[in-house]
Amino acid sequence: MEKTIELIQIQQETLQDVIQYLDRISHSDTHIRHKVDVTLNHLDKLKEQSEMELTKISLKG
Repeated sequence: MEKTIELIQIQQETLQDVIQYLDRISHSDTHIRHKVDVTLNHLDKLKEQSEMELTKISLKG
């Protein structure tokens, strides 16, 4: 379970880097920038449910 959590954290950090890169090269209004933004900042309920699943699984094991 620790590796799954670590993988998710690495993916989140990578997406943050992508956002910063796209902004730096003046691609703030692109479709991919929007998708990354939604993934990082607008899926709170889904993230909460995912964390609950991971917690539930880790408590069983």
